Amino acid sequence: MLPLVAVDEVRGLLAEGRSQRATARATGVSRGTVAAIAHDRWAPLRGERRRRAAAGPIVPPSSAELISAARRAAANRGPEPLRELFASSTPTLELRPNERHEYLEVRKRLRAQGELPPEEEIAEPDPRAA
Repeated sequence: MLPLVAVDEVRGLLAEGRSQRATARATGVSRGTVAAIAHDRWAPLRGERRRRAAAGPIVPPSSAELISAARRAAANRGPEPLRELFASSTPTLELRPNERHEYLEVRKRLRAQGELPPEEEIAEPDPRAA
């Protein structure tokens, strides 16, 4: 958005006989805008275009901003809604047999160290059922 004072300055320099290039360099206004002012094609922004230009460029939020917003929302919401969400569906884990064995061993070790609460053992799938 170009201030009207700058437009008046451009018109004044052009009226003094300066070239469009010299006027653009002196005022910091683009040569295209100086040419539009010189040929009476320039018009100030009106209405919605003016509001958008005054608001500045639209910049998408960064990943860090999105993560912190999610953390704030979770802190305000508390753990209860998450418990309700996970209680409504039992997650399933589909692993290859060797990966499943390793998974079960890690769970046993973590449970023995007290890092996981004691719970029922995960039943091995029946290979004949597949």
